[in-house]
Amino acid sequence: RYMTGRGVAINQVEAIKWFERAVSKGSAAAAFRLGMAYEKAQGVPKDRARARTNYVLAAESGHLKAMHNLA
Repeated sequence: RYMTGRGVAINQVEAIKWFERAVSKGSAAAAFRLGMAYEKAQGVPKDRARARTNYVLAAESGHLKAMHNLA
């Protein structure tokens, strides 16, 4: 919600904190969204290596969109 502003004010930095927390708990969806954030510089500096790392985490958990983005 923080990333898109749906129901709350947009706060990409706060969104990144929550994505990182969810990734640490094993969320493939959060790893995918964090990968997108690093790929597109949303709330974090652009970092393709970190984007790839998060896409791989998500893809290894079966996240199809992450697999697509890696391809």
